Amino acid sequence: MEDKEKHRIRNKEWYKKTRSNSEAWNKRKKQQRIRYARMKSNPSFKRRKRIWNAKSYAKRKAIVKLEVLTHYSKERSPVCKCCGEKNIEFLGIDHVKGKGSKHRKELGLTGGINFYRWLKRKHYPEGYRVLCYNCNLSRGFFGYCPHKRSG
Repeated sequence: MEDKEKHRIRNKEWYKKTRSNSEAWNKRKKQQRIRYARMKSNPSFKRRKRIWNAKSYAKRKAIVKLEVLTHYSKERSPVCKCCGEKNIEFLGIDHVKGKGSKHRKELGLTGGINFYRWLKRKHYPEGYRVLCYNCNLSRGFFGYCPHKRSG
């Protein structure tokens, strides 16, 4: 923690000193703008940046989904509350009382990552559980899960 504080102070001093010498500051900023303009006009840079952004976004989505599902599973790894499915690709969040689509529309959210982020921002409110898509759709369409059906 002390290193961060020292680093912050050193940066602040450097900023004040450099900023007071506006000629040096402007020269440096101009060089940065020129360098970035050159990179931006390079097609391979654009392609690499687009690929990097897509990979980075996919990774962030997976992390948020895993955090939310793990929290609502109340276990070390996400698991369907009904059938015990553990494959993360098959799992999702279910509204315990139903009407999930209506609730998301009221919030102005689409499904998936936006909803997971909302749950995380709201500190994981009650009324949600982890179900696999088979159990979730069956409950939505038929009102019961085939795993729990008697007879």
